[in-house]
Amino acid sequence: MAAEALATTEKLYPYQVAECVIREHLARMGRDPTVDQQRHLGYYRVTWSIAWPEPKVAIIIPTKGKVDLPCMVVNSILGKTAYRTHAANFWPEAGQHVKEFNRQTYPA
Repeated sequence: MAAEALATTEKLYPYQVAECVIREHLARMGRDPTVDQQRHLGYYRVTWSIAWPEPKVAIIIPTKGKVDLPCMVVNSILGKTAYRTHAANFWPEAGQHVKEFNRQTYPA
């Protein structure tokens, strides 16, 4: 006779196994981030370490004439990252260039 759980919190081993599976998959890929279970069961946060020295990252922000969008985007990015070597570029016509890049890089 199988023991049945009436609530998701009664048997936690599937969530612990899932966390192990995520860690093992990342290890097979040669990655070594931290994996933490979140407050809600079945949710996990993967935190990646940043290579040293930090590679420079360009953030392209398609604005298309929206004046207040760039400030909101930059403030949001700066508030959520400890990454220091980044540059934000505002590009009104970026949407079309990104579509063309994707078409050339990932042909159907």
